[in-house]
Amino acid sequence: MLYVFEGGSIVYDERVLTEEDKARAVAVEELPPKEIPAGKTAVIRANKAENTVWWEYVDSPQYLEFQKLETKVQGLQQALAEITMMMAGGE
Repeated sequence: MLYVFEGGSIVYDERVLTEEDKARAVAVEELPPKEIPAGKTAVIRANKAENTVWWEYVDSPQYLEFQKLETKVQGLQQALAEITMMMAGGE
């Protein structure tokens, strides 16, 4: 049995938990399958009141950094195109 806590912790070996700990977690036979979209990171979530466990997908830090760099590159490409037009005598 696996135990998932509302804070996002997973305990794979129930022998390390007290009965009190087990009562605060959601017990599952297996974790739900992950289907991670591009640019996302899976974070385990649990709701003890509803006895449910699911994956939440959040933007990965690498993806956010990539987006910032991509924006900068687009700006540089636009500036380069403008400079090229000016040097060629265009408006």
